[in-house]
Amino acid sequence: MAWQISETQMVIRAAGLVVLPAWTRRHVSTDGAAVYEVPLSPLVSITQDGAIHQVRIEGYNVPSTAVMK
Repeated sequence: MAWQISETQMVIRAAGLVVLPAWTRRHVSTDGAAVYEVPLSPLVSITQDGAIHQVRIEGYNVPSTAVMK
């Protein structure tokens, strides 16, 4: 599961270890899952049981950097 928490950050809840993008905060729950704070990214790599899984993230808002004239 993933949630956008700001214009540049998202939170991911995963049973495995998030390896990409690099996380800035990690909180582990009693059930073994962890919550990671990471930069917005369309692709996340998670390791679990010795395998690396690529997860595609969609549906977040990226603010436009274009200047309106």
